[in-house]
Amino acid sequence: MKKTVTFERLNDILLSIRNFIWDYPYKTLQNVIFIDENSFYSYMENEKINNKTIKELMEEIEDCIPFSLTDKSHEIFMSALYSKSEREAEIFCEEFKRECKVNFIKELRLLKSDIQFKNLVELCQKIREENSNFDFILERI
Repeated sequence: MKKTVTFERLNDILLSIRNFIWDYPYKTLQNVIFIDENSFYSYMENEKINNKTIKELMEEIEDCIPFSLTDKSHEIFMSALYSKSEREAEIFCEEFKRECKVNFIKELRLLKSDIQFKNLVELCQKIREENSNFDFILERI
């Protein structure tokens, strides 16, 4: 069973990612052409913060982030639901989780104020607490 991230660690990771995204020198990319928005976020998730990629940090907190359903993530979710094999379903589930993480990074980038960020952190903390309570119940069964 995956260990739930601590309250402090979740705060640290969210703040680190937010600061990195908000302070990123986007002008350095002015001569780079990304074929679509997902290409840009694929590039960003490989950027490093304190020797860890954003992707690694997102994996650490994946159980604490809210999923925003876009048309694409909904399509992936439905494909997993109607997949013909367990392996195919697993592949779609991984693709769905990745898409949700990309959407979360997009949301972080679009935040306009510290208050919005604080609200997002509170939401992530609430999800973390609910998952911790659920894990505790499962351990007792």
